[in-house]
Amino acid sequence: MRFPYKPFEHQSLQTVIIFSIVNNLIFSGQSKSLPPIKNVREVNESEPGHNKLPLIGSLKKYGTVKKSQGSEDHEWKSAESVVLTQVIFRHGDRSATHTYPTDPHVSDWVDGLGQLSKTGMMQAYELGQYLRQRYRNLISEKFRKDEVYVRSTNYERTLMSAECVCAGLFPVNASYPDLSEVLNHWQPVPIQTVPSAEDKLLHPADTCDYVHLLKDGILAMDVSSDHIINDKNLMYKLSHSTGMEINVNSLHDLADTLFCQLEHNMSQPDWMTKDIQEKLLKYGLHRPHTGPTDVKYLSGTLLDTVIENMKSKAGNISDFRKMYLYSAHDSTVAPLMSILGVDNFLQVPYSAAFIIELHLIHSQYFVKLLYRNFTGHPPHTLIAERCELKLCPLKVFDGMHRTFILSDDEWNAVCPDSSGNSLQIDERIFPVLLGAIVALIGVSVFSCYKAYSYKLQMRQGSNQDQYGLVHSATDSDDEDEHEHDNGNMRRPNGIVKEYHDNYENDENEDSV
Repeated sequence: MRFPYKPFEHQSLQTVIIFSIVNNLIFSGQSKSLPPIKNVREVNESEPGHNKLPLIGSLKKYGTVKKSQGSEDHEWKSAESVVLTQVIFRHGDRSATHTYPTDPHVSDWVDGLGQLSKTGMMQAYELGQYLRQRYRNLISEKFRKDEVYVRSTNYERTLMSAECVCAGLFPVNASYPDLSEVLNHWQPVPIQTVPSAEDKLLHPADTCDYVHLLKDGILAMDVSSDHIINDKNLMYKLSHSTGMEINVNSLHDLADTLFCQLEHNMSQPDWMTKDIQEKLLKYGLHRPHTGPTDVKYLSGTLLDTVIENMKSKAGNISDFRKMYLYSAHDSTVAPLMSILGVDNFLQVPYSAAFIIELHLIHSQYFVKLLYRNFTGHPPHTLIAERCELKLCPLKVFDGMHRTFILSDDEWNAVCPDSSGNSLQIDERIFPVLLGAIVALIGVSVFSCYKAYSYKLQMRQGSNQDQYGLVHSATDSDDEDEHEHDNGNMRRPNGIVKEYHDNYENDENEDSV
């Protein structure tokens, strides 16, 4: 099947680009980009504990694990001064979330698309074991609902990941002697969730069309200058070979599908050459940079919740609550890290955990940030960009991030309220919106002109296979499900490892 190349349909891509630009003008004036992570270190892979279990996602091959900010937390076996910990983690390894019309492996995902794999279950279970080891002096061996709160997004893989983490966190003991035969490997733990359309905390893009469009706009602006999307010959070939239109979203979906298939040792069709695989993997690896205004809508509510949880604990140290677990997606973890200035702009590996600890030291409260992106290895201590201390005073941490908290008024200004009322938009933005509409009309006229010119060229004899670069909505699972994920841990045909080596050589050693 062939799809005609339609220049005027670039309008859709330009629409979301203009949308993102207008958003920044409306809500923040001229946005400043968060600076990249500093203090890059190399992980010594010969250190004890390396590879005790499969990697948390295979992005070690791409550099996500090999490079990270800050130093290892060598006091990871226990944390004596911790009074509260909040763990935001990505689900474990999963099956692909999308297929394409000519995909030879459509029926090979026996558990269905987007499902947690056995490897993913083990990754999540191991994370729970690590949390038990680190916080063994903080939480009881038996689950107590007043100590630990577990919440997940309403996706099967995140709910199952939460269950596996809790299985590792709360091993069997003598708490249930009457059920010893049934519960010889497991303590039941309640997992809280809400419908996806109401999950403003962990997955706002499912809750609000504005946030969903904002994510699409960020992606479109980021890839509009990417060389792969402008490689017409490659786009022609991908469109013809996959049997589908190639656009910003579907290209990410294709890259994710390829990644998952390679990680699960699935063969590739002849047209999927090593060169094409490398280009798609590199495209799927990169995560768009998100400015402070945009990231506020992606993670401002979660940041507010995290800070309020710490302030509540500091205000009442006798409060029994000691741990919050949030099972979510890379699109949950990454924006929160970005908003705190500790993002490395690489994909978040499977079962990676961003940990925010509250410490009580000499009657003073401090915040410590940790990032565990490597199974069987100490987490990395991160330094919040606006505090520049490994242990940041809670009051300082709170004050420096107030501007990134998303208020109810800000949310209601762009998203329908819970009663289903129509969108409420501040009247001050109408002049800017009018300007955007005028600009869009201009883009449309120009695109029509280009389309007419292209048709004239086609009539003169061009018979080359064509493709459509249309920014149309696709069935995005979540995480940008173009959750651009990262799959298992195996290295079929050496393609992923070789790409990692080449990619590392091309990267500047001081940036991530």
